[in-house]
Amino acid sequence: MDLNLNIFIKKIRIAIEIAYLGSLNFTYNGTRNNYETRIRIADRKAIKELNAEFDALFYNENYLEKELSEWGRELYVEPVKLRGYYI
Repeated sequence: MDLNLNIFIKKIRIAIEIAYLGSLNFTYNGTRNNYETRIRIADRKAIKELNAEFDALFYNENYLEKELSEWGRELYVEPVKLRGYYI
């Protein structure tokens, strides 16, 4: 298994009875303008399995936490200011 994978999971659980999976952000653009995905799950057995899978990934010591700013520095080159100009 490649442990260098970046995992991004968005899961919202409302009580114990409903779970949502998908890319939807609860913002104006996320709910009105963007083309987003969302799956609503109401099956308690499926939600229990989903929670177990999420916890196994979230609490796995092989997947290290990274701050968003750290990811940004790894993914994007920050401009350097030299003599008053960005290069």
